Amino acid sequence: MKESHDDFNLREGNFGFSLYIDRPLSENQGFGDEDQGDTSNLLEQDRLISSADLNSSEGDQEEDYNLLQIYMNEMGKIPLLTPEREIELARKREKAEQFLLKALARTKLSYLELIKREKHWREHPEALFTWFEPGCRLKGKEALVQFRRQVLSRLSRLKALYTRLQSLPRRRKNSLARARIVWRMIQLVSSLGLRPETKTFLLKSIEENLEASVRKKESSEERKILESLKVGQKMLEEALQELAAANLRLVISIAKKYQYRGLPLLDLIQEGNIGLMKAALRYDYRRGYRFSTYATWWIRQAITRAIADQARTVRLPVHLIELLHRINQASQQILREMGREASVEELSRRLHLPEEKVKEALNQVAEPVSLDMTVGPDHDTFLADFIRDDKFPSPDDQTAQNYLRHKVIEALKFLSEREAQIIRLRFGLEDEREHTLEEVGHKFGLTRERIRQLEIRALRKLKNLALHGLKSEAFSSS
Repeated sequence: MKESHDDFNLREGNFGFSLYIDRPLSENQGFGDEDQGDTSNLLEQDRLISSADLNSSEGDQEEDYNLLQIYMNEMGKIPLLTPEREIELARKREKAEQFLLKALARTKLSYLELIKREKHWREHPEALFTWFEPGCRLKGKEALVQFRRQVLSRLSRLKALYTRLQSLPRRRKNSLARARIVWRMIQLVSSLGLRPETKTFLLKSIEENLEASVRKKESSEERKILESLKVGQKMLEEALQELAAANLRLVISIAKKYQYRGLPLLDLIQEGNIGLMKAALRYDYRRGYRFSTYATWWIRQAITRAIADQARTVRLPVHLIELLHRINQASQQILREMGREASVEELSRRLHLPEEKVKEALNQVAEPVSLDMTVGPDHDTFLADFIRDDKFPSPDDQTAQNYLRHKVIEALKFLSEREAQIIRLRFGLEDEREHTLEEVGHKFGLTRERIRQLEIRALRKLKNLALHGLKSEAFSSS
């Protein structure tokens, strides 16, 4: 094989899925899940989808319902899979992946794509997790460091093997040595734990480069590799297609449990289908459970993550969503135990968290509301018209204040002039500023203690007026 891909450049970007259900559902065969019921019942339950769930106009609701009806009708034509058929499809997927891996091993593009990123991964080890996934869930900083060292060590060995392979002349006597090196390189790539999304990205990128090379010049070896890649991808798509399509009922049954949380049912189903495709790419039949059992977790994870990311006008971080969920669980538990709402202190003790953290999380629950939102039966007024301006007193408060001031002035007529003036100054009835005892004493030429005594005597007189039935006379002007 004449290699001519030393200077290729694959485009950067997010790793997305290239495997979706793009054929009529009736063309697919197979499947099974014990939790998947008759689609006619699901369709009947969804006949009256509320506007709160669809978040759209009546015309959009009708269109969404028509799409849902067509989707369910087509989905109902797909039979369920038996356990034996699930295992057969999982093996077919693994066989297709091995076929693709062997095809990729025949071109240096796959190795170059990994080797050229080694330096970047050493400088930015956090980027490793976008390409590779550990065999088990890592806990603790030491486990993360160990995983990074393991991946980088294998990449170094892969680079050394590739350099050695390039140095061997293409002669018959070296064919066995070259085959051994290639086989060891295949084993290293397999042990790296590439994410399914990464494999899809690599396959697509390498296929595009091979097609460009074949168009430029005739190369039988590169053409064979390209044909092998297409055959392997077709095998993989067929296995994933049948495995996922037969479990679409499971997605709907799970999505219905998350209605009225900010996303329409159709969006929930679509997000659940993405989780179903991820499950199909990762399902391991050797663990002994059905595919539906494994896929349920991925479907729920995809739906709940979509709700957390898209349902609110202002997105909340995932860790805050999880904290609010814990607070809600603790609140419900306290409500069942004590028969009342839980206080912040009780939630703090139950969750072993600081009170400030609980308060801060609860303050994030409120959903923002637009001031331009129309209210009322005729929708002719806006919410902003009903919001009080705190800079100015309300008409009711202003009227009550004026009425109280008038009555106080009337009551002061029953005091001596000096006592009335002291009360006016002390309570700010003249200039709306409360004067101190020293200020009032300086004005009357008296000590602050004498002013305090006169104030107490004046207040006692006003109190006696009310107690002895003179209140009606004091407020006769009313």
